[in-house]
Amino acid sequence: MSATQRRRVNVHPSDEPESDDSGILKEGILLLVFESIKWDLQVLCLTASVNRKLRAIAKRLLWRKLCVFRAPCMVAALANGAPNGRIGGGWDALAKLMFFCSGCESTRHFIVSRAIPGHFTRASRFSKTSGRSFLAKKCRGDLLFVSDPCEHPMGDKEDDLGIFRGVFRGFMRSKTRACLLRRQVPFDERVRCPYCGTREDVDGDDDGVNEELSGYNEVDGDACSHQTVTNGSTSSLGEDVLG
Repeated sequence: MSATQRRRVNVHPSDEPESDDSGILKEGILLLVFESIKWDLQVLCLTASVNRKLRAIAKRLLWRKLCVFRAPCMVAALANGAPNGRIGGGWDALAKLMFFCSGCESTRHFIVSRAIPGHFTRASRFSKTSGRSFLAKKCRGDLLFVSDPCEHPMGDKEDDLGIFRGVFRGFMRSKTRACLLRRQVPFDERVRCPYCGTREDVDGDDDGVNEELSGYNEVDGDACSHQTVTNGSTSSLGEDVLG
């Protein structure tokens, strides 16, 4: 056996350089696999964590496809009918927004007795009708999709805490942002968006936000500098009011 042949025999499969022709790296095959499993979130998270190439494919393609599969109407509205385009914060941030409740800690305007950790949710329904109800009357020309609040009991003597997530279309040009900036509300640069990681852009403590929501007595929210993703908290008046 020649020296060259011996070297080939001794090469371990894991030492072989990755090939772009590898089946798992072919986008067409990946799309077929995820379509067959109905874009399972956990499988997609695992796939994106395998290596750098799969993470890049997930960021560029798979997260967008997941968002379109889960919320086609919302994605079409946010992307102005072009779901193949880009969205502020990235498609991975929007996907996380769909499936992850960011939890809640006390803020300047909203005090909670204990912090609520972030967690994945089984299912979330986003509605532009709900989003419209969160906006002040002078800002209702804006398009905001808001999830059903994720309810968290806070104790026998406290109101339940509802944590919502939302996403604006064209937040940079929105009346809501203009209203908040006009008031020159100070914001904490240390606060980071739990979905895309950028800093807080505006703090929606009251102006621009409708606090006369049926079933809630306090509303607080933030928007990140990508001007697309918001998260906030509401204090519930109780199950008898919510029906």
